[in-house]
Amino acid sequence: EAGIDTPAKLRKKGAVETYRLMRFMYGRKATAPFLFALDIAVRNVHWREQTEAEKAKLRVIAREIQRQLDSAADPGAGGPNWRKQRP
Repeated sequence: EAGIDTPAKLRKKGAVETYRLMRFMYGRKATAPFLFALDIAVRNVHWREQTEAEKAKLRVIAREIQRQLDSAADPGAGGPNWRKQRP
């Protein structure tokens, strides 16, 4: 659905932008640990090599993406409504 169906496409898009897309498409189902997994996939490292400092940085990024998408989806926030409207 997201158009990222190969490791090469994932590396080209990057972990953060892929997470942003997934968060946009799936909302709260795309959590920070999903961003952790994308990060290790892009870097091609074992999950145990991801440090707590790296995870903390990714948590901040995930929260910022969530804030951006939530404010864009909230008509009262003054931003355009980017989320799909459900009937």
